[in-house]
Amino acid sequence: MTLHTEWDFYKKNRVEFLKLYLNRFVIIVGEEVKSDHDTLGEAYQAGKKIYGLGNFMIQKVSEPEEIIAIYSRPFGVDERERPRMMGFIGS
Repeated sequence: MTLHTEWDFYKKNRVEFLKLYLNRFVIIVGEEVKSDHDTLGEAYQAGKKIYGLGNFMIQKVSEPEEIIAIYSRPFGVDERERPRMMGFIGS
């Protein structure tokens, strides 16, 4: 799955998201915000449980903008490497 749709949706709606989700981590699937969370870890765990790895994007909505889009599976990385790469989030 490529996440160009999710990234384009975020960029197109960023101004509105700043009003609704400032300093929150949003889970985006397709062209829809599915939920928002206080922490990256909470968002990751919720996305993994509900949508499965490889099917969602997480982005912190902040001003100034922080480019920290988190994809549920790093592109080109074997899933067995994920705990080492993203261990700060949890499994």
